Amino acid sequence: PLSICFNISRQSERVSAFSKLMSVIPNFSSAVLMIALPTPEVSGYVDHVLTFEELAALFVAFEIDLSTIGESPAIQDASMLGRGYANASGVGNAIIRTAEEKFGITDISFEKADTLSDCLEMLKHIDKGSTCPDLVEGMACPGGCVGGPGTLASPPTAARHVTRFASSAPFEFPVCDKIES
Repeated sequence: PLSICFNISRQSERVSAFSKLMSVIPNFSSAVLMIALPTPEVSGYVDHVLTFEELAALFVAFEIDLSTIGESPAIQDASMLGRGYANASGVGNAIIRTAEEKFGITDISFEKADTLSDCLEMLKHIDKGSTCPDLVEGMACPGGCVGGPGTLASPPTAARHVTRFASSAPFEFPVCDKIES
């Protein structure tokens, strides 16, 4: 239950993104692509949103049968912390846990918000100097990415699935030669 969201701000980027999309989908120019318009509260931040339902319509239009694609082996290359990014506080918690584990840093002040209005409010407090966190995480969608546009499950249900998926990771921390204590 995730969303594919194109946040494109400049016309040249729009053309580039459209060109990339056309190169991926054959005969795209003959198709009609319906793109959901963002809701008024995010219209200044998001230009277009393509939901999974709209993506499914493209598959139907181009007679792409996903059931004919063989099953892939389980992907086991992501850490528990990385898999949790889609939940609100997932990115911040991953940074804090890694800083603690790899560098012994334990005093990171952390502010987070998970709606555009809460993000703006948090940034206003920081701008006024009423709070001065070391780390800030702002997610536009309620509950984080799991509550994004076109989500097919409620954010709490989606968050539980992400948490369960994260818990099944073979390791907690990212495996990276560059992250050494």
